[in-house]
Amino acid sequence: MAIFYLNGKKMIRTTGVKIKQQGYTARQLENLARQQADKIEALARGDAMLDKQIDALRAASEAAGSGVRIPSAHDYFIAFKPEGGHQNISNAKRAHNLFLTHLGADSAKRLDRITRDMCQRFIDDQSKTMSAGTVKKFRAHLSCVFNTAIRDGLLTRSPWAGVKLPKADTVHHEPFTREQIRTLFTKLPPLWQDMVKFCIYSGGQRLGDVATMKWSCIDLQNGIIRFSSNKTGLKIENPILPPLLNRLKEIKAAAGEREEYVFPHMAYTYKTGRGHLSTEFTTLLKSLRMYRQTDPPEGGRKRKGVLTSFHSLRSFMVSSLNNIGIPSRLVKAIVGHADNSDVEGEYYYHASLSEKTLAFQSFDKWLMADTEEACPWLNRPDYRKQA
Repeated sequence: MAIFYLNGKKMIRTTGVKIKQQGYTARQLENLARQQADKIEALARGDAMLDKQIDALRAASEAAGSGVRIPSAHDYFIAFKPEGGHQNISNAKRAHNLFLTHLGADSAKRLDRITRDMCQRFIDDQSKTMSAGTVKKFRAHLSCVFNTAIRDGLLTRSPWAGVKLPKADTVHHEPFTREQIRTLFTKLPPLWQDMVKFCIYSGGQRLGDVATMKWSCIDLQNGIIRFSSNKTGLKIENPILPPLLNRLKEIKAAAGEREEYVFPHMAYTYKTGRGHLSTEFTTLLKSLRMYRQTDPPEGGRKRKGVLTSFHSLRSFMVSSLNNIGIPSRLVKAIVGHADNSDVEGEYYYHASLSEKTLAFQSFDKWLMADTEEACPWLNRPDYRKQA
């Protein structure tokens, strides 16, 4: 422990040095703990002279063979062995190399001389050309290196603590058109046809919710689906119209009573991570010439923004329900989109199944119609006032 007084207040800090550590004698660990304690006090006081004295003591200790030598940032990163799968190791090495290149001559400094400002500048520079998600992964890989150094007894804290990440890139998913939805219903492989139809007729639910949907959430006798969103935890209850209900009965009959998931293959792929359903769906969209992206910044390395994906089905439901005149509060209840700013809608409005059923029926009639005819919903004066 590092114990000292600062402005009359007793300060207690841990040095992070273990009492027993393989490869070190008790004397070496004692000297290291003392050095770390002095370093902590120096940093707390902002005492540059004391900091230099600690460096001198450390150098003398290392020369006498009683201290722990702190390697340069370059040497430690080169010796560091990332763990995990092939892709994770590849991404980690890429982050390491970019960071060392960014440091330049500073990479020759001792590892404990790498500051938070250096790390922040690296993040800021990378954010100019790379997506926020990629930069976030870089920070995770680099933080892992310094956290390992802390466990090795080389550092007391990571310079990555407090480093700010860029704001997440805004992703706008374009809704599909009515004609495109019809195409997806008929041109996709059978399993994906069922996935898309389930998504649409359950209220535009997210890919993870559809893929992992359980039979226990579906009341086939009464035509009702009840589940909690994996992302938000919001409880959703929607009616099931005949176009989906009839197909679910067929799937259930073929699956048997012991099957837990509606789409067992999709659930296994999603939950185990042994495949990427979103990537698979993107490939199918490309084959149907329905995939769109935004152009990346000129001269940058940011990925193209995705405009169409499985989430575009959700966007389609929201825009379609609104366009045919369904009140916005009812649309939120159907889709499962909570808006905390809408206090009345969030806490006082509870859509009934009969209201949702009428909304779904209106949507289904519009979806299958050949013209943009007026929806029966719009002829109801009680709801026209709420729209």
